[in-house]
Amino acid sequence: MKKKSTKQMTPSKLRKIAKLLYVFDWIADLVIISNVVCIVILLNEDVSPLVASYIEIYLDISLVVLFLELGMRMYYKRHFWRTPGDVFDLVVTTVCAVSFMPSLISLRALRLVRLIRMLRIFSINRHMRLFSEAMIKSLPRVAWSSGFFGMTLLIYAIIGMDSYGATAPEYFGSLSRSLFTLFQVMSLEAWASDVARPIMSVHPLAWLYFVSYILIASYILLSLVAGVITATTVEVYEHEETHRDILSAVNKLQKQVDELSKRLPSESDKKE
Repeated sequence: MKKKSTKQMTPSKLRKIAKLLYVFDWIADLVIISNVVCIVILLNEDVSPLVASYIEIYLDISLVVLFLELGMRMYYKRHFWRTPGDVFDLVVTTVCAVSFMPSLISLRALRLVRLIRMLRIFSINRHMRLFSEAMIKSLPRVAWSSGFFGMTLLIYAIIGMDSYGATAPEYFGSLSRSLFTLFQVMSLEAWASDVARPIMSVHPLAWLYFVSYILIASYILLSLVAGVITATTVEVYEHEETHRDILSAVNKLQKQVDELSKRLPSESDKKE
C-alpha cells in the first residue's frame, strides 16, 4: 500500500495558521464574556420573557461558535490533546452542550450548567492561565502538606477529647466535634472568647494547647502551603519566559534561513 503524502508546512503558512488561531481565540474570549453578561441578565427576575428568549437563542448560538472554535483548534493545532488548557476547554464546552437538551434537566440545573461556561475565562488572560496551571502543578506538594496537617489535626483532636471532653462536651465531646472546633480555632474565628476562655476558667494551662496548635496550624502549615504555591508559580513563569525566548530565537533563525534561501538562487544565476 502506498503511504499518504503529507504536506510540509512552510513558515509563511505556519504564521497564517498562528494568526488564524489567535483571531479565533479572541472571538471565543469575547463570546465567553458576552455569555457571562447574558447569564447575569437571566438571573435577574425583572427581565422580560421576550428578552429572556432572545438571550436563550444567543447562548445556544454562542455554544455552537465555541464548538467551531475548538474544532479549528483541534484541526490546526498538532499537540491539542497534550495541552491541558485545550482539553479543559473541550470538557467544559461539552458539558455545556447539555443546555441543548433542556427537557432532560430542570431550569435551575440548566442555569448551573451554563455557569460552567464561565470557567473558560481562565484561558483569556495569560497570567490567569499561568496561575491556574501553577495551582494544578502544586497539588501534589500541597497534598503532602495536607497529609501532615491532617495528622497534626487528628493528634490535637484526640488530646482535646481526652483533656477537655468532660469540661466542654459541645466542643470536644466527640471526634467530629473536636475536629470541627480545631478547624474553627485554625481560622481564628472567635476562638479565644467562645472556645479557649471558657475552658481556661476550669483548666488554666489550656492556653498552651490552643496557642501551640495555632502556631503550628495557622502560621507554620498555612505559610508552608502558600510557599509551595508561590514557588510553583515562579517555576511556571520562568518556564514560560524560557519558552518564549526559545520561540523568538527560532523565529530569528527562520528569518535568516529564508534570507539565505532567497540569495542562493541569485548567486547560482550569476555563475551561469
